[in-house]
Amino acid sequence: MVVQLTRRSRVRAVLAAFLLGLVGAGPTVAGEISGRIIYRGKPIRDGEEVRVRCGSFFSSGTTSPDGFFRVWVEPQGECLLTLYLRGPGRESAPYTVFSGPGKIFYDFEMVEPGGAFFLKRY
Repeated sequence: MVVQLTRRSRVRAVLAAFLLGLVGAGPTVAGEISGRIIYRGKPIRDGEEVRVRCGSFFSSGTTSPDGFFRVWVEPQGECLLTLYLRGPGRESAPYTVFSGPGKIFYDFEMVEPGGAFFLKRY
């Protein structure tokens, strides 16, 4: 037995399969690590890179003009956050952060004693 579908029925079937695929896939992102980074009381420059590494997973984002950043992180648990400033060799010491199923906020101050710099929570 051969079933003939009308054009309208075929479109509905394709649309239904697409929507079911979206629902079945579900979210793959565990959460968001976001916050603000300041230096000497002011936001750091726009476009500085913030990287988060959780085991073999890696994700990054950039700072906005007011120093805010947002990085989507897939795995949950302990991760390392590093700030990369423009210029060779301008990276902070990694800071231990934790990702979870929602938004987690970390506000940092960039501290620069003796040339090297690191992030300190405030």
